[in-house]
Amino acid sequence: MKKLYIVRLSLASLMFLISCSVAHLDTKSIEKKQQELTPLDQANLYLEKQEHSKAIESLKDLVNRDPSNAQAYYLLAKAYTLSKDYPNAISCYQKSLQIHPVFHESYISLRNIYRLNLLNIRKKTEDAVEKRVQAKKEGSPEIQTLQKNWVELLYEKAKLHISESTTYLLYQDRDSNISEFPELEAHLRDIQDSLKEIEEGKSKQPIKSKDIKDPLYHEIQNKRSDVAKKHARVLIEYAQEWQSKKNLQKAIDSLKDADAQIAKFYKEEDPTSETFLLNFDNEVLTLSQTIYSKLLENYEASLIISASNRSYLKEIEEWQQAEDESKYMEQILESMAQTQINSLWRYEKIKKEDAEDHPSMIVFYEKFLQHTPESSKIGEYHYRLAQAYHKKGDTGKALDHARTAEQMLQTYQARDFLKLLEGKQ
Repeated sequence: MKKLYIVRLSLASLMFLISCSVAHLDTKSIEKKQQELTPLDQANLYLEKQEHSKAIESLKDLVNRDPSNAQAYYLLAKAYTLSKDYPNAISCYQKSLQIHPVFHESYISLRNIYRLNLLNIRKKTEDAVEKRVQAKKEGSPEIQTLQKNWVELLYEKAKLHISESTTYLLYQDRDSNISEFPELEAHLRDIQDSLKEIEEGKSKQPIKSKDIKDPLYHEIQNKRSDVAKKHARVLIEYAQEWQSKKNLQKAIDSLKDADAQIAKFYKEEDPTSETFLLNFDNEVLTLSQTIYSKLLENYEASLIISASNRSYLKEIEEWQQAEDESKYMEQILESMAQTQINSLWRYEKIKKEDAEDHPSMIVFYEKFLQHTPESSKIGEYHYRLAQAYHKKGDTGKALDHARTAEQMLQTYQARDFLKLLEGKQ
């Protein structure tokens, strides 16, 4: 009996020792696994446990040691977001985009923060406007404080759109850039208008954009300029792709849209009112010249294709379709001529009425004679050629076209110009 008791006691002791060893091994195993976690894994673990402050401290240490770690900045931004520290969250998300310009998760997170903040600002602004209207009705001195609050909210909104623009410029996803541009441009334009109205209210009279002293106004101006240039670059890239795929019409449409952005940097020939000209620089000039050369290139390619189509259609006696091609060719030629006229104003400040008979237009008018000899406008293009050759100093060709123009148009203008040329012989 005593021996049996001793055996049982020994077995119990052995089991206790084994369990202690296993527990010790499990503890060591867990500690080892924790030690094997990467800093990013550890940060994710903190976030899962909602230990945001620990995650922030861990990730701040990581980005200090590895400032090119986009994922670390993303997680740090996420931790700040969960802590409702939106300014630091925005800063870190943007740093992740600086490192990795197609970091989609960072971009989407930033968009969500902007939308949330914008909704809050709008709600506060609506309340401020409502209270200000009521104060006016009552003649209350509170109108001073309420007006100040409204201006502060406007400035807060302006800063949000500036940050939004920075994100747009950092993120290099073309489809997103194209789709997000209209809304962003509208935000920037509207806030710039509002800031100008504040300045005009202080000056008691209309004020020109260049005379506005508010640095925030000019920061918005700078962002609008950078955003417009980026949008133009993206559209040019799309145009080149469409051109390579032989879809010339889409290439032309993209280039026209790009030119609409670049037009914001140039003064109009006859502006009906003061316009917000964006900040001109050498990149704008390069983009503008690229757009014009690409437009002419695509118009020329379209013209060649249409001429071939017309020829093939005539061979099989499809006269109506051939006539349609002729009309389309005339539209292309008019677009080419207009592109050149626009460039003469933009680069040399030659007005339209003078640009139409500029010597550089000769090549375009000659194309009209070559490709659309049956056009109802052919006499007009002979007249323009006569004027352009006259300016160039080629009296012989000027006379030839002037005689043809006078015969076809039979107008006093064409007759008088012919007499002018004949009198100089």
